[in-house]
Amino acid sequence: MIRRLCIVAVFGLSAFAVCAGPLQEASVTASARWVMHADMDALRQSEIGRFIMGRLNEGPAANKMAAFTALFGFDPLKDVAEITVYGTSQHPESAVMLVRGRLNENHLAALIKANDTYQAETYGQRTIHSWVDAHRAEEGRKYGCFHSPERLVIGRDLSLLKAALDVLDGKGASLNATSAFGGPVPADALLFIGATDLASLTPARPEAAAMAQAQDMVMSLTEQGGLFSASVGMRMQTAEAASNVQAVAQGMVSFAKLNQQANPLGAKLVDSFRSVVNGTSVRMDVAMPTADMLPMLAAKMDAHAAMCDLLP
Repeated sequence: MIRRLCIVAVFGLSAFAVCAGPLQEASVTASARWVMHADMDALRQSEIGRFIMGRLNEGPAANKMAAFTALFGFDPLKDVAEITVYGTSQHPESAVMLVRGRLNENHLAALIKANDTYQAETYGQRTIHSWVDAHRAEEGRKYGCFHSPERLVIGRDLSLLKAALDVLDGKGASLNATSAFGGPVPADALLFIGATDLASLTPARPEAAAMAQAQDMVMSLTEQGGLFSASVGMRMQTAEAASNVQAVAQGMVSFAKLNQQANPLGAKLVDSFRSVVNGTSVRMDVAMPTADMLPMLAAKMDAHAAMCDLLP
């Protein structure tokens, strides 16, 4: 589960504002075990965001973005202000997605209604739409509801989607990130990830043993003054476990430095690595000028595009 969250963090960073900003804890249920929030408005204003958007507006990627806009009635690169995804367990069925932005409710509703499996039910003053994706029928029925013209709620569990609507209406208990994840939500984060009860979210594999000893985790990506930063904070079950995580991270940094001639930019990033242990807590940070990050990001995006081209 944590690996999937990290992958989302990497590719998730792959002129419009509707109250966009840091995670609004009042919009997330108190029972969330993990949450990811992307401030797309802040991303568009950042140097790294402008680079990503520029790349996605070129070549085949631009054609795909244009097709998405034509099909769904909004431009994901311009019209989405923020995306929040959270779940009450490691199972995909527990996940709820909140998309906020300039969305085309009538167009999307008409598109969903064209599905032969379409159903609808009323919940309070709102309509919950449901359908089965023919290409992913094994995932079962999907549910979607516009909480407001600017906010769409999507999930695979009807009861959890209704609970999400109740939280947005102030009728259910909402998240306290500091209490749940051991750290607050940074106001300037482009991307924030928080998780708790990591033992239940982490696969039972030897390489995940250290992660399984973590009680909770917060991760954020920020850009300020031309400096791109990543920060991870973990609260472990014991002080020894916190020291072990720091030692593992330091070992990975030392190994990466052995390859610095082949990857000098990567070496510059790991050179910035800093870690601090305070009792059962460990914090790890890396930072480097955004301008130095862009060549690495371009290479990653090119490699990802090439991999996608190989898929049938």
